[in-house]
Amino acid sequence: MTLSQEPRFGISISFELIDLFTIADKANSEEEFIKLRDDYFASLALDPRFQGFDYIFPGLKNISLKVVKNIYKEIIKNVDYITPEWVGKMRAIIDITKPMFIDGEVNRNIFSFEYLDKIANFARKHDMKFRMHNIIWHKDFRPIFANASKEEMLKFLDAYTFELNKRYKDVIYAVDVLNEIASDQKGEVLRESKWKDLLGPEYFIDILKIAKKNFTGMPLFYNEYGEERKDKRENILAIIGKIKEKEAEEGITILDGIGIQAHYNAYTQDKDIKEAFLDYSKTGKILQITEFDVSNDGNSNYFDYQTDRVYKTVLENAMLFKIKLFSMWGVSQDISWKSKEINNFLTSEGTVSEYAIKIIQNYSLK
Repeated sequence: MTLSQEPRFGISISFELIDLFTIADKANSEEEFIKLRDDYFASLALDPRFQGFDYIFPGLKNISLKVVKNIYKEIIKNVDYITPEWVGKMRAIIDITKPMFIDGEVNRNIFSFEYLDKIANFARKHDMKFRMHNIIWHKDFRPIFANASKEEMLKFLDAYTFELNKRYKDVIYAVDVLNEIASDQKGEVLRESKWKDLLGPEYFIDILKIAKKNFTGMPLFYNEYGEERKDKRENILAIIGKIKEKEAEEGITILDGIGIQAHYNAYTQDKDIKEAFLDYSKTGKILQITEFDVSNDGNSNYFDYQTDRVYKTVLENAMLFKIKLFSMWGVSQDISWKSKEINNFLTSEGTVSEYAIKIIQNYSLK
């Protein structure tokens, strides 16, 4: 396993924002930037992968030249590693118009890495690493998988992870193999999903073994949200327990760590955060904070003492449990999955938020 023990600070990022950095370099005025920006988004609409949903990542539709330049400056100044927002997911990589197999072999032409390459190349250019996010997610069971047998699906996933490793092994820092597989219902343990239906109740074991085979020497993670809720955390820990049982039974290690998503809000209680970190620490697995942000009531332009409290509590526990990697989800208050209702790395103007300063000071290698 090649995981560095040095602290690192990271954010998630979209390929659209990376493209806007290039566009900003070409623009000589705000007016020129706006035209280039709008032409760029219009061109994306032609890609069939973007049909049926808003293809412009939240917060980017009306972004200004000044804010883009501010964001670029702060990322280069502070960020050690990045996570692709959605282009590391199957929906952006697998071309569902092509067959899975040709003459019994996996059709390697079904994989399209155009957008994920933008994330990886940005990381390479700026001496960063990136998190491979992710391999299995319940929302990414593609339509072409429905008629596959279990054996065919496992063979396909073997080829898929092999290709990802071959293409990005120089820049990957860690791999989120399992993403959000726990149920939100008390005592149900596994989320109901088409992956489970096709591959069986221990599908996560099979997928971890495939990932271990192909992501040679890379740390493998189970990334999950809702850990601050006791009922959900019990489901997560039950899954980890089953993985550890298999590891002990077969004398192997297939899971290196747990990704604590840490999507909290201004009302999240300190005791719930502390209990989650403590329970996770008892698993013996590496812990990483992978998607931290704090939701608010939409008044994110004003300093909020409860939000600040949550930030301080998370940082205190990260330091207490010697967590070496701390990543925030999204780039700014606007550029986020909860645009304008969130606090994370930057403000709407592209400057470092008051809340994030201490995290950066403690975790950024820069």
